[in-house]
Amino acid sequence: QLQGLDADARSDIFVYGSVFYELLGGKHPFRGPEVAGTLHKILTAQPEPLSPAIADCPPALEQVVFGALEKDPEKRYQSFAELLVHLKAVLFELDRKSAEELFREARQLLEAGQIDEAGAAAKTGLNLDPGNAEATKLYQELQRALRAREVAKQSQDRLKAIQAEVEHGSFS
Repeated sequence: QLQGLDADARSDIFVYGSVFYELLGGKHPFRGPEVAGTLHKILTAQPEPLSPAIADCPPALEQVVFGALEKDPEKRYQSFAELLVHLKAVLFELDRKSAEELFREARQLLEAGQIDEAGAAAKTGLNLDPGNAEATKLYQELQRALRAREVAKQSQDRLKAIQAEVEHGSFS
């Protein structure tokens, strides 16, 4: 619009990219000292990379944001549907990485005997990446460990009850 072109969906995508950049990076992508400076930056400058503001910023996320902020409308995402395809791919990869971290944590917790905590971490990981076969096996192993712990507790409780009956002479 600043270039004298008609506004269309690509204009909205640029605005979305600007808001998305600000949400992620904590500052407006084109902030100038005054309105005229901001308008000049919108027309001529590229925003600073997001990676310094976001620890471990995935390059693919930065590409999506900068694709929405492309100056040339022909090079910008042509529809929100197209943008969403790319954003979903980034989110899928982030979920997968988070799930892998949770599965590593669950394995460590299981090895440390912290079955409940391990189960919670594995379940959260499976919610993020339900197709992970290794995680499914880990979760099944945790379920078996929980059942075995419950059976052992029930056996101990029953053994204590029998011992108490024997001590009181009421065992029959």
